[in-house]
Amino acid sequence: MVTPLARVRHPGGRMTEAALRGVHGADPAPAPVTAPRRITSLDGLRGLAALTVVVYHITLTDPVIGQRLYQVDQVSGTGWFGYLMTFTPLHVVWAGSQAVLVFFVLSGFVLALPFARRRGTRKEGTWPAFYRSRMVRLYLPSIVSLVLAFLLAQAIRYHADPGLTPWINEHAGNDGPADVAVGSSLMTGFGSLNGSLWSLRWEVLFSLTLPLFLAVAAWRVRLSWLKAGLVLLACVLWPIVTGGLYDHATYMLIFAFGVLMAYEHDRLGVLAERISGLGWSVIVSAACVLLTLQWILMPFGVLPGSTFERAWMSYNTVGAVLLVFAGIFCPQVRRLLERKPIHALGLVSFSLYLVQEPVVLRFSLATDAGLPLWLAIPVELALALAVAFVFYRVVERPAHRLARRASGRTASARPVPETSGAAGAAA
Repeated sequence: MVTPLARVRHPGGRMTEAALRGVHGADPAPAPVTAPRRITSLDGLRGLAALTVVVYHITLTDPVIGQRLYQVDQVSGTGWFGYLMTFTPLHVVWAGSQAVLVFFVLSGFVLALPFARRRGTRKEGTWPAFYRSRMVRLYLPSIVSLVLAFLLAQAIRYHADPGLTPWINEHAGNDGPADVAVGSSLMTGFGSLNGSLWSLRWEVLFSLTLPLFLAVAAWRVRLSWLKAGLVLLACVLWPIVTGGLYDHATYMLIFAFGVLMAYEHDRLGVLAERISGLGWSVIVSAACVLLTLQWILMPFGVLPGSTFERAWMSYNTVGAVLLVFAGIFCPQVRRLLERKPIHALGLVSFSLYLVQEPVVLRFSLATDAGLPLWLAIPVELALALAVAFVFYRVVERPAHRLARRASGRTASARPVPETSGAAGAAA
């Protein structure tokens, strides 16, 4: 699925001083930061990011705004409310592409953290167990979501029409059983049925290459800031040097920021303790600005295709990293994200991400996109959430149990928390 600007598309625990000292005598670690084994605030952050993706897709079905988003150089005529929601940091509430970057950072952090905690003590056999569990968590719910999308496509069929929005027309056709079979690879062929699965391709590839990411992060831990800088530089230069060719390959780099955060968790915790309430306000505000910067600058002539805009992933990723940092360490943000409704949303975020696109698309077609946006958003959100909660109980939660058995853990054992991109993979 192609969006106008881009493809839309816990941590804690104590590390010993010896573990943090790393390889070849890195600087002694600061006093370890005590944290719960699972940082529940990250569930909430994942839930809000998933909600953002849903709102984004609902917006793409609107006859007026959905068309305008594919002509983003047309700044005039949006009205004052449309201008505020599109060309200011308020855009963050429906910045679907950028929400996916948050998921990628979360995935890198959460998958790496258990290995960072027990560095040097990992038991033999961990990797085969990890891969079995991870692939079950990713593939089983994703394939079932493709089957659901196929059934909805057979029930509500349509053809591309100029009266429909570009996003809806992108999904016309290629929705047969063969597309389900090919799309089940999570590598290609799922676009017309459930384009949101594009992010799962990168989740799978990252999971398979996780040992490489961990090896780089563990080598000379004290150089983490330098490593992060080099990764960011690569995010900036790759799309500029290649002219946007294969710029989606930089998605793999985004996971690296989360991995580095996991290996620097305690040091980041010490840093966070020095940040005042005002400082946190600045950090969260900066995150929102960076996540929407290309939209903020459009009225000033920075349009799609410009050199600065092509480097969108670099500054958007910094915003995503700051948001995850606040979600882990900022007391006020944590309290918000740990509220029961938001936490519950986080628990079903993967299911919500998997089902929301086919549900939103087919509901819009069934109603001829006749609902005004102010009504479509709450109605379609409620419908997507209802389907997601059922999907979680019927598909995702049993997949978790199967993944635990596949990894050799007993059903009663508490799983190592996992998350994934684009609303993520199994948590």
